[in-house]
Amino acid sequence: MNWQPIETAPKDGTLILAWCVHYNARYAKTDEERALWAGPVVAHWTDFNHGGWVWHGHVGAFTHWMPLPPPPSVEGGERE
Repeated sequence: MNWQPIETAPKDGTLILAWCVHYNARYAKTDEERALWAGPVVAHWTDFNHGGWVWHGHVGAFTHWMPLPPPPSVEGGERE
C-alpha cells in the first residue's frame, strides 16, 4: 500500500486512511516541528450537505490517502 493523492480517493463511503496536515504546519521552522502538525485519520466521503470528508482527530487538510489495512483477526471473540 502506497500513499496516493487525495484527489484519487474513493467518494463512495469507503473508509480510508487519510493524511491530514494542520494549517499551522506552515509556521513550523523545522521538519521535526512540521511533523507534529500532521498525522493519519480514518475518514470517509459523504454526499450529505453538498459532500465532504468525515473524520475524527486532526484538523486540517487531507493531502494523501491509502486503503485501510484489514482488521486484526480475533479468534473466539476474545480480546487480548
